[in-house]
Amino acid sequence: MNDIIKKHKSIAATLGLFVLLFTGLTLLSFLNYPLFHILAEFAGIIIAAGIFMVAWATKRITDNDYLLFLAFAYTAVAGLDMMHSLTYKGVGIFQNITADIPTQLWIAARYTESLALLIAPLFLTRKLPKKVIAVFFALLTAGLIILIIPLRWFPTCFVEGSGLTLFKTISEYIICGILIAGIFHLRKNRSSMDRRLYRLLTLSIFLSAFAELAFTFYVSVYGIANLIGHLLKIASFYLIYKGLIENILKNPYALLFKKLADQKDELRIQNETLKTEIDHREDTEQKLRGIIDSLKQDKESVDTELEETKNARFELIRKMSDNAMRKADKAQEYSKLLKTTRQLQEENTVLMEQLSYYVRLFEQTKEDLSNIITDSPEILENIGLDET
Repeated sequence: MNDIIKKHKSIAATLGLFVLLFTGLTLLSFLNYPLFHILAEFAGIIIAAGIFMVAWATKRITDNDYLLFLAFAYTAVAGLDMMHSLTYKGVGIFQNITADIPTQLWIAARYTESLALLIAPLFLTRKLPKKVIAVFFALLTAGLIILIIPLRWFPTCFVEGSGLTLFKTISEYIICGILIAGIFHLRKNRSSMDRRLYRLLTLSIFLSAFAELAFTFYVSVYGIANLIGHLLKIASFYLIYKGLIENILKNPYALLFKKLADQKDELRIQNETLKTEIDHREDTEQKLRGIIDSLKQDKESVDTELEETKNARFELIRKMSDNAMRKADKAQEYSKLLKTTRQLQEENTVLMEQLSYYVRLFEQTKEDLSNIITDSPEILENIGLDET
């Protein structure tokens, strides 16, 4: 509760200070507009110089090059704004300077600022080629100043008596469009920066866009539209101060180490994810161990069954082998028997042939004897035999 009260008091004090400051500057603009203009412009120049000094001093402890890019860009803008202030009508530092030259320097500075704000979010996630960018902005600033003042090659922006040219008015609208595009580009990359810094920069760019719209209406360089545009520019640069300088100096961890904090959060998330994966892996390993144990049991059971089947097969093969051997022995014996039988049959055939021969021989002998007896009965009588 106390923090909220303090915050509201701080906002109220800031708004009160701005009301007093703007009131004083407005009164000063009516009394001495060139002095008002110099104070308004140098406020932005001082802030730009502060941005560069803080960014350069902290470049070794942060790898976020967004701030450093803006530091180089706003240094170039500060150089153009300084020349714009010194050549402004009524200052009297340069002779034979028309109101067109400071207006041209203003447009050049605003183009540089708006394009820098559009490009800067790229370096929230990318590395900045520091030497190349530094040389580029130095050459850009010097080139624009030379192009505007000595050479007078820059398009005319203001004509005494008639006011702004078409180029100046169209340029202000183009710059507004670039600033709005810069807001959308910043929003696209807002996850890479501190939330409070994002809000302050967005509001600062909006005020810059409204300031450019105000500068499209003035006819006199001392006019009310010019006054409003410069007051809005002061407010815009103050918000940049709040976002980039005060935020860094008072809350360094909010910007300088935000990426480290993001990396820590990412590492924490990765650790949680890794822990979840480890738990899942342990559960999976536990399940695998259960499956392996089950497979081992199944393997042992299968091995037992295989062993029993193998033994049964060996026993069956042995029995079949013994049976085959017995059958082979019987076949061998049967073969021998057949062979003996064939031999006996052959011998029986020979004996039968011999028997037949002897029978035939006996029959022949009997027949011969019968013939003999028939032919010579006296022989029988001589040997003591009769026909009977």
